[in-house]
Amino acid sequence: MHAPYQRLEDFVKPGGLLAAMAGQEGNELVLYCAYGERSALALDLLGEAGIVNARHLGGGIDAWVSAGGGLERLT
Repeated sequence: MHAPYQRLEDFVKPGGLLAAMAGQEGNELVLYCAYGERSALALDLLGEAGIVNARHLGGGIDAWVSAGGGLERLT
């Protein structure tokens, strides 16, 4: 799901979509952005909100592609 960093607090607060997804047993959240900076900040924000089952992709999609990771475009 797309959760813009500028609106992340809305998604993380009680009743927000990320809070609901994180609260489901067995769910693990993976945060990513282009270069890993905003997803690292977002991970901190989630931690402050008590969401501990989240990780972020260090270096972002740029590092993923540089390491040979594949991408699939959704239509």
